[in-house]
Amino acid sequence: MLDSSERVGLLEFLSAHVNGYRVILGHGIEPSLVTPFGLEIKAHSDGLVSIQRTGNVETVTTTHSDNKTFQYRVFPDYQTSLVWYDSRWPQNPRGEYHVDQDVLEERYPTWFERYNAWVSRYEEEFKRGNMAHDDVFPNAQSQSVWDLEGVLLSSWLCLQQDVNAVSYSTVPGVNVLAAGTLNDVATVFLQVTWVGSWP
Repeated sequence: MLDSSERVGLLEFLSAHVNGYRVILGHGIEPSLVTPFGLEIKAHSDGLVSIQRTGNVETVTTTHSDNKTFQYRVFPDYQTSLVWYDSRWPQNPRGEYHVDQDVLEERYPTWFERYNAWVSRYEEEFKRGNMAHDDVFPNAQSQSVWDLEGVLLSSWLCLQQDVNAVSYSTVPGVNVLAAGTLNDVATVFLQVTWVGSWP
């Protein structure tokens, strides 16, 4: 579990290194971080993390019936949107694997701008690193910041009404994010990624 200084440190670090993130600290309230794409991350005194939506929920403009949901996979792959349909999920479109950026922008416009900047950062680092898949980012800190923002973007996505789950693949492994288990997975992910990474 994250102790008090680690909780505040993580939130302040993200706020300082990712443009547009805002830390909320105050006497008698648990520290939290608010993202520009409508997510609030609270670091509770028991060491757990909770993630919830703020603001409006996106509405889907596809032709699927209301009871259909998507299941996505998010993983780095140069010159793609980094988002794929999970081929094992029966409600995903048949024969489609990669989710194009224009589809993501249409479905999730509030989220898309920040997500697109995150993908662009990967593309830029990939080119700068001589197109090497293993060490795209120049150091562990840069990689961790990118991974942390990726898990937050994936968390927002998994909380949408038309999404069953999101598998987020990072250097440490695969994290399956679903609304019912999001806080547990996020707590472990943030702890593993954050604790001991910086002095």
